[in-house]
Amino acid sequence: MVAALRTARALRRPLGHVRTISSSHHAAAEKRYYPPPEPFVGGESVSIQPSPFSTFGASPDLLTHYLSLQPAPLTLRQLMAQGGKPGQALTPEQLLSSAQHTHRELPIRLARRVGGFRALPFIVGSNPFISRIARLYASSFETLVKFGPIHTQDDNSRFTAVIEDLVAAHAQNIPTLARGFQESRKYMDARQISAFLDAAIHSRIAIRMIAEQHLALSATSNDLRHLAPKTTNNIAQSPHSPDPDLPPEGTSSQVHHEYGSPTAVGIIETQLSPARMTRMCAAFVRDLCEGTLGAAPQLILEGDLDVTYTGVPVHLEYVMTELLKNSYRATTENFFKHSGSSSTADMPPVIVTIAQSANHVSLRIRDQGGGISPQNLPHVFSYAFTTAGTSAELEDAEESGGGPYAMQAVGGTGGDALAEMGKMGLASGLGTLAGLGYGLPMARIYAEYWKNGSALDLVSLYGHGCDTFVKLPRHIELSNTVI
Repeated sequence: MVAALRTARALRRPLGHVRTISSSHHAAAEKRYYPPPEPFVGGESVSIQPSPFSTFGASPDLLTHYLSLQPAPLTLRQLMAQGGKPGQALTPEQLLSSAQHTHRELPIRLARRVGGFRALPFIVGSNPFISRIARLYASSFETLVKFGPIHTQDDNSRFTAVIEDLVAAHAQNIPTLARGFQESRKYMDARQISAFLDAAIHSRIAIRMIAEQHLALSATSNDLRHLAPKTTNNIAQSPHSPDPDLPPEGTSSQVHHEYGSPTAVGIIETQLSPARMTRMCAAFVRDLCEGTLGAAPQLILEGDLDVTYTGVPVHLEYVMTELLKNSYRATTENFFKHSGSSSTADMPPVIVTIAQSANHVSLRIRDQGGGISPQNLPHVFSYAFTTAGTSAELEDAEESGGGPYAMQAVGGTGGDALAEMGKMGLASGLGTLAGLGYGLPMARIYAEYWKNGSALDLVSLYGHGCDTFVKLPRHIELSNTVI
């Protein structure tokens, strides 16, 4: 009898301290993204009671320890300083320092992502697509935590091989999460989903930038052949570029897909050409549009085509690909709808204008795709909003490895995003031009990531077309934005 009473008292004891998160402090604070915003912050106070067992396969003790640590407040200026001068290989000591910093920093940030998944409602975290990504983060966390200390170049070689594998494993995170949250929408409101995805995407960008920066520095330090300048005579002009005034590709061009531009510090390009990037993205989107709709508009580039700035190529790559996809699709569909002709000779072009000021580079993407209806316009920057998209299209996009949405997986991939996107999209019949609904909100995150006046805005003239404006800071190396 006494034993039974003791057992009953034990069962009534609390299992442990339950963390309660109140958003009152955050609501009054200035909006910022470091540390990345946690799920469900904003509005009323929300109590989060994660199960002590829901670690998605990660060691509970290790996870608890790393969740108690804070990420280092790293700025782009510091990241560039670690990389030395553009096109210059690091010394062995500098490379080991970079490896040790990356090895120390990534597990802390990965633990925070696992913690974010733990805070989801149980039924949402149990969704097979969402739990797949949560377990992937947990597995990556365990892998890096259990990797031994890095003291030699051989240690760094093994470490970079591990990082490369992890980067590849996470390539389809965003399309997979998109599918999961589409299936779980009735269990979370839009505010909660947006808060979680904002945190996840900002954190993802930072994690991949840190990982890819070290991979790029290791590649250029160990294989100086990547630094050989590319001559214009060896580069064929794109067959889809109708603008003869576009400058030829030189050493600062973004025909990359390998580390080591002589004007780059790791993955940070000091002479990033918006004109070059626009033409490269347009070539892919044109093929995608022709394969999906049977035709595509021409591209006209105008303005300051020679301007360059300091930036992360893959960020601009994603933004321009997404915006051009929208313009190409809308222009083609609107033309066939109203022209009454199968000839595409009179299809209006998509016009990209590039301008510069002392502190910013601006791009305007103008199309005659009919614009966005007034009832849809307030929602175009909301997650999971799409004007296209049967369930079959969404399944095809996810099951084919993301199709054109492979670009949404990036956030500092060292320039191989279009290559991967091309392999996945073209291999699956070019995928679809629309469907997941994450394009514009993610494009805005990438465009505005460095703040300093950056912006992505859209103006719709319903019945005629859209103008989309991208404003980017010219000198992000001076930004105090914390990664």
